[in-house]
Amino acid sequence: MTSSLLLALVLAGLPQASAWLSALLTRGEGPRSLAAPGRCEGKPVRVDREVLEQCSELESSGQKLFSITRCRGSQLQTVYFFNARGCKEGPGTEKYVQSYDVDKCIQLADSRGISTRISCNRTAATFMSWSLEPAQPTNVSCDSASAGADTLQVSCHVDASEIDEVSFEVSSPSGRPFLTVTGLVAASGEAKVSIPGLHSNAQYRVFARAHRRGEQEGNPDTWSKLSAQSALCSTAGGGGQQRPPAGRPDAPAVRAGKPKTRWLETYRMVNSYSPGDVLLPDFLDQHNGADLPGLMGMVSMRTTVPEGLPLTRYCVEVLDVQLPDVITASVDGRSQTAPFANFVSCNQGECRCMHQVDRAIAHLPARQILDFCAGNPPADSLNNTCRCPGPSMNDSLRYVGRSPIPLPFFIASSLMSHSDIFPPNYPPSFRPEPMGSFHSFPAGGHCPPGASVGEGSCVWQLSPVAHTVYLDDLIKMGFNISASAMHIHMNETTGELISMEVDYDTTVSNLNVTKRAFAAMRLPPCGEPAAVETGDAIIVV
Repeated sequence: MTSSLLLALVLAGLPQASAWLSALLTRGEGPRSLAAPGRCEGKPVRVDREVLEQCSELESSGQKLFSITRCRGSQLQTVYFFNARGCKEGPGTEKYVQSYDVDKCIQLADSRGISTRISCNRTAATFMSWSLEPAQPTNVSCDSASAGADTLQVSCHVDASEIDEVSFEVSSPSGRPFLTVTGLVAASGEAKVSIPGLHSNAQYRVFARAHRRGEQEGNPDTWSKLSAQSALCSTAGGGGQQRPPAGRPDAPAVRAGKPKTRWLETYRMVNSYSPGDVLLPDFLDQHNGADLPGLMGMVSMRTTVPEGLPLTRYCVEVLDVQLPDVITASVDGRSQTAPFANFVSCNQGECRCMHQVDRAIAHLPARQILDFCAGNPPADSLNNTCRCPGPSMNDSLRYVGRSPIPLPFFIASSLMSHSDIFPPNYPPSFRPEPMGSFHSFPAGGHCPPGASVGEGSCVWQLSPVAHTVYLDDLIKMGFNISASAMHIHMNETTGELISMEVDYDTTVSNLNVTKRAFAAMRLPPCGEPAAVETGDAIIVV
């Protein structure tokens, strides 16, 4: 029987076996390994064994296939047979081969933070597995005696040696999480926070998830699943106080004895998930974000929406700096001194020199894109061929970056496969307002839990409070994801996609729908104290 681990790592959650195997596996006899270096530290979370040279029958998404596993020197080789009656070739049979390194710590593609070490003897292969996913929090509870008219006091317990912070997810009793509050873990293992901005005399359900100590917040594999147990909490009666207006989100702020900082409002939509995932807001380090105009063009390109896709608003405190030689501050690409670094493209936890497609989204000059990107080998699987100067890249890997996003939202799709082929109308015309922005959040400047902006190399910090709406709810409010909003230009001879543009009026309409949804949550501007405490710190959103 094929090991449950191998089956899970290779088959689970993928929609159609024949389609993905064609892309994932090598047809015929040319095996290749799709594993990256893993992290096999401490005690393994599970051990599985696979009998060698034994034909096994499998099923994925209703499709039957057969497999046989063999050890071949330094590699474990699994052969898959489609349209077959067993582990042998016949008329119409499709055979695929996949190999994995033996006696090395590897992380298989789409394994969600699981690292594996495979060993072989004469009769069986052994799979030892380690996971970055920590244990779930326990004892989630609320202190009803301390509840205010618009606040809740909640806590949970974790292993403090393994966990550095906990994210509390707040929903209505039967709804989806709309508010996230992150708190630090005390030496005792207790995480305790005050949750602000709630309605008086109302009930809320609170779950919690834990983050593995010392890992990047932005790595989803380092967060636990939601706690198995939740707390049903009630705010006190009486009315909450209205907060006074607090100015622009990006206005500089100065506090006694601390460096000058400014606040940035940014948004993200979860775009990496597997079927069956509970979709929750993620975190910012090694990720890109956008302001609402910048995000709306991209979100408006969707024509299908998985249920419960979250769109989250974050507040980020950044060190107020002036950086030299920034060329992504405006569409003309001129070098200037700016309060943000050159934008970098962050994908799958890696931030690299701004991708040629992202440069074209920003309408940067074609000549400049060619100078940075043409003729270079790809740096990643997304065919990023751009190379940035060392000093500029050093700044971009520490400071928050920004680039303009003009509307209508435009993608030069031809640049994905050919970094020197532009659509014939590049750069397209755009409207002066609204002008959106993309943001990049490198881990190199992210403040560790409990640190303040300006301490050491720490130059940006995420507020512990984030707010979420869901795309399917926005659609009910009038958000348009019709394919008619997309203007697609293709090469009539080759069928190759050249460019895509989202209708301007649709984007602005969707922007207004989303603004209304967040306005209904009565959010304070970024940087305003929420007048509640978490541990010894005042929460600032």
